[in-house]
Amino acid sequence: MRKSYLPAALILALLVSGCAGTQMQKKQTQGVNFDPQRFLTAEAVGATEGEAKRDAMASLASVFQSRVRAETRSRANSYLTAEQGEEFEKQVQQMVLIDTDVQLEGASIGWVRPDEPAGGFRALAVLNRARAAARWRNALNRNQMAFSAGLQSLKTVQSRLPRLATLNRLTILMGEMAVIESRLSVLGRPAMPSDNDFSAILAERAVLIDHIGFFIQIDGPDAGTFAQRLGALLTAQGYRLVESSHAAAGLISGKIRMQPLALENPNVRFVRALADISMIDLDTRKEMAAFSENVRKGHMDKNEAQRRAIDQLAEQTAAKLIQTLGAVGLAPVNGAR
Repeated sequence: MRKSYLPAALILALLVSGCAGTQMQKKQTQGVNFDPQRFLTAEAVGATEGEAKRDAMASLASVFQSRVRAETRSRANSYLTAEQGEEFEKQVQQMVLIDTDVQLEGASIGWVRPDEPAGGFRALAVLNRARAAARWRNALNRNQMAFSAGLQSLKTVQSRLPRLATLNRLTILMGEMAVIESRLSVLGRPAMPSDNDFSAILAERAVLIDHIGFFIQIDGPDAGTFAQRLGALLTAQGYRLVESSHAAAGLISGKIRMQPLALENPNVRFVRALADISMIDLDTRKEMAAFSENVRKGHMDKNEAQRRAIDQLAEQTAAKLIQTLGAVGLAPVNGAR
């Protein structure tokens, strides 16, 4: 079999050509000028090219995030009362922290060059203002359409719980729109100002939160212990409980049962605690949700087994109630506000 060999001169020529190409690319990259009117930029240095690139991208995200926060704070304070502005600002800041890094997906590295004084590398991260603005304008349009639909549905909702749920969703959309509008402003591509009365929405929502309460009504053995534990768990999450159904907007009713279990262990007494729970809108008398929970516990002492079963049953029921309320837009007050 014949073997073919590249001439040594040809190999040398290819190597030289490759090196020359790499050097030329570096020179071209180093010479690129990113117009600040078209690009948002941030520089960083690192011991290696990779480290410099990572730090530059992180610096760009940090700079952008801090500017968006400041812009959003100014935006919130401009049309809200002091109390509402502080509440709204906290909500928006959470969205900024969560979303900003993800939303900088359009950012890239503009150039990397040796940093001779530091002995490492310097990199520039860039974000094309026009491209990012186009993406965020599309997102803003979607949110504005959803917000308009929510305002229309609010006109037909009279019951307190569904009305608060609608106001909660509108407030979330307001926060998302404020963040997007702030991003566009930081990019130098501001959106048209909204003519919606956001303060009226937040004011009504605050009133409903402060006046809407839930009443717990449980029947069955150890019902008092179960209701007390359930109430403490819901209160800890920010829900407001009242002492009478007449003062409540929502009723959490249910019945618990205890079942002795005959298992093959003579030294341990086992019991099963079961709860059937309903959540009712007292303005309309309609059932909003219904579910069942059960727990099995064992102990040498029957009473201790029942106590443990009731305690865990209350925890499971509270978790399911919080999940159900959140699914219909009635998130815990501390989280919603």
